Amino acid sequence: MMTKWCLRHRLWLLVWAYCLQACFPVPQKAPRLCTGNCLVQALDFEYLKISANISYQDHAHRYSSASINFRIKRDSLIWFSVLMPWGIEILRGVITPAGITLLSRMQHAYYVYDYATLRALYPGPWDYAMLQVLLLGEMARTSLTQMVIKQNYRHVVVQQQREEWTLTHFINPSLKKVEKLIATAMQGSLVASYKQFKSCKEGDLLFRRATLTWCCHTNPTQPAITVTLKNMKAQWHKKPLHFPCFIPAKYEKKQEILDF
Repeated sequence: MMTKWCLRHRLWLLVWAYCLQACFPVPQKAPRLCTGNCLVQALDFEYLKISANISYQDHAHRYSSASINFRIKRDSLIWFSVLMPWGIEILRGVITPAGITLLSRMQHAYYVYDYATLRALYPGPWDYAMLQVLLLGEMARTSLTQMVIKQNYRHVVVQQQREEWTLTHFINPSLKKVEKLIATAMQGSLVASYKQFKSCKEGDLLFRRATLTWCCHTNPTQPAITVTLKNMKAQWHKKPLHFPCFIPAKYEKKQEILDF
């Protein structure tokens, strides 16, 4: 009898405990959405070489069979050289946090732009961090205001605000890579799409193809400039790279938009 009474007593205690828990649930912490920076896996390097085929098109020019070589020091410097199929360099450039220097071999001229001038000539959210992000398919590691506006197992959408520009990143959570970036403002829009991600180093993925289009607000449906990079290949370097950008004395300095 005593055993039955104890079992019945314990059963009632369990029932009351369940009812109390249902009426007064234990507070749970709200799920924390991961920020964009932890959703995107940045390439791990200090010095990096990248080679690719490049095509360029605007309203007056079209090049479809050139190649481009990049040398990068993370967060400090991007050097590039554009070559025609027969190996002749037509353009060389250096991008730094201070601005951009371009050498046109065809015109025997060079151009120097700070980012304020560049934004006036080509409206966009330009600075060094943004250009490095576009080249590597990453997200800027800055304190920009950002929010996750959509998140599921297929994709994550992260928005950043950069002055008047809204940057929307579409991220593949399984690859931890940006598949598309859309930057919009009253002045126009920029779209960058990345495809064909391949393992280029243990733990690192690099896209094989990227397309960047810029549209002016006067004709938002027709790209003013389209640049395509394909067959991307990368080489990691532990030792510092050289970034040669000697300007010949006979080269004329120009201020206007570079004319290819």
